Amino acid sequence: MKTGEPDDDPQRAAGPGAGAAEETRAGPGLPTPAAQTALGTAHDKEPATTAPTTTTAPPTTAPATAAPPTTAPATAAREAAAPAVKKSGQARTWIVSTATLVFSAACQLISLLILARAIGAEDYAVIVAVGAAVSIGHEIVGLGGGELVIRAMANNRGAYREYSGHAWSAVLATLPIVALGGILITLSAYAIELPVEIVIALMISELAAARCIALSEHIALAHKDALRANQARVYAAGSRLILICIACFVFGVSSIEGWWPWQFFYGLVFTPLISIAVIHVYGRPVFRLDWSKARRAAPFSATQIIRAINNNLDRFIVGAAAAAAVLGSYGVAARLAHQSLLPISALLRIAYPEFFSRGAKGGVRATLAYAFKLWAPSLAIAGCIAAALFFIGPIFVYLLGEDFAPLQEILPWFAPLPIAVVTQYLFGDSLTAADLKGRRIAVQLIGLCLTALFIWIGVSQFGAIGAAKGLVVATSSTALLMMMMAIVSARLAPPQSA
Repeated sequence: MKTGEPDDDPQRAAGPGAGAAEETRAGPGLPTPAAQTALGTAHDKEPATTAPTTTTAPPTTAPATAAPPTTAPATAAREAAAPAVKKSGQARTWIVSTATLVFSAACQLISLLILARAIGAEDYAVIVAVGAAVSIGHEIVGLGGGELVIRAMANNRGAYREYSGHAWSAVLATLPIVALGGILITLSAYAIELPVEIVIALMISELAAARCIALSEHIALAHKDALRANQARVYAAGSRLILICIACFVFGVSSIEGWWPWQFFYGLVFTPLISIAVIHVYGRPVFRLDWSKARRAAPFSATQIIRAINNNLDRFIVGAAAAAAVLGSYGVAARLAHQSLLPISALLRIAYPEFFSRGAKGGVRATLAYAFKLWAPSLAIAGCIAAALFFIGPIFVYLLGEDFAPLQEILPWFAPLPIAVVTQYLFGDSLTAADLKGRRIAVQLIGLCLTALFIWIGVSQFGAIGAAKGLVVATSSTALLMMMMAIVSARLAPPQSA
């Protein structure tokens, strides 16, 4: 399965077998636990079977009876080395994952710069308006099926075909409904006039692209294959960059009217190829929509929906009062701020299945300890990102042109956002993985109310800059509440769950 070639073995088609899982735990080049057990059993039996021969031919049997003492230390040494090998493998995985996500972020950044400069701030406001609805809507599409695949396979590797089939079926069932809702909200929520046919085309294509990419990543992560999960993102970002370069430099696209057919092609033709590749690598799912699974996935979906609303509510509030050029500039600043979180996302996405593994064994105390273990390196990365956001505003105004002059004043206010976001996500994941999703959702709902309140106050007092201020204050408050909820939950947990 790891080679990407089709496999006719039913057990391996459903997911990695027991032997493969044991080899992963043991580490590269080490015997699996099953092999170690068999080896030890053979050595235990060997003295008993050779005992009769030692009385008649001692010289020939002496080496055989001496084998167990020499083999046991070697096996023990291998077992002792396994944790170090596992840690080394995790470090390599994080480095590779970060590198691929940095490449993906670079592709997305270049894509943003080329397209925004080509079509201008006012036309880019249309992309900002549609993008805010897509960011929320793509979390609704599929009803949390991707999260459920990760959760199911954390406990049963053979659950892949059934749960991934439900996830793909849920995407097909919900995509048209969510797209219609997103179109209606986008056309009614903004003060600027938006072209109806362009909003419809962009909404459908971007929703399809976002969900295909996200579900493909979820399936790869469920197999603990972070490299392929990142490859899906790199493929999507790289192909979109190539498409934008062709559209803008070869065909001279300079308006939203010229761009939307390219995006429509990308969303409905190009990105589904990622889904086909994932199915080819991991096996054909059993396509069947299971509403009982949808109900189980609802808490996961609710968590992601609330998070997406929190991250995009500012654009709706700014767009309800600001001119198109201001909305376009604010959208670029917000996009840069959220895109800068990709190195943190690499760490969190690799850690996400591990949260569930620890939660199944030790409850919220184990997941909270793991969150604190990851917090320090995550804060270090977030601090570097915050410093960069504070200083890079003038550079992007120079690259994008004077149409985006407001960006220079808006972007520095987003600088504290990475620190608040990583704190909120880490401790929120510790609650989710310990089957305390309700508590996480409760904190997120409080955070959503704070976000709406602070952004509305900020916009009414300071305009678009006030939206950035309000978002940072609300996100920081929510992060502190999430940490407190995780700590209190761990202290209240019964000792047997630790």
